[in-house]
Amino acid sequence: MKTLNYVKIVLLLVLTISISSCEIEDDYNTDERLCSKYWTETYYTEGGEFCTHELIFYLDGGGEENFVYQLDDSHGKVLSEVKQTFTWDWADYTMRGLVLEYAPNDFLYFDNVIVGDHELSGVFDGIAVRFWD
Repeated sequence: MKTLNYVKIVLLLVLTISISSCEIEDDYNTDERLCSKYWTETYYTEGGEFCTHELIFYLDGGGEENFVYQLDDSHGKVLSEVKQTFTWDWADYTMRGLVLEYAPNDFLYFDNVIVGDHELSGVFDGIAVRFWD
């Protein structure tokens, strides 16, 4: 009977260890992962224009944000472009939030950031977004 109890304990330990090791190891944010890509999302504006929104992060703490507006997604005539530069830093040690500074005292917050292999997602200035490389 004691042997059966030991077997149960060992099986419980193995199960506990295997469940805790199922975490997705690729779910971590680093400067290198954030800065190694050219991030793009596309959407239609309320006015019906097709917008390509681009984010580029540099390892030195600089970055660029570009908006390209077109009539449709066929890569036709560009109606307008807006380009801005910013500096960025992680909000804290968890590396789950970014603070982007466009000008002195002009900040934008990118919260719940997840930097995947080919995807950057989170809440960008209050709006849920998903960028692709």
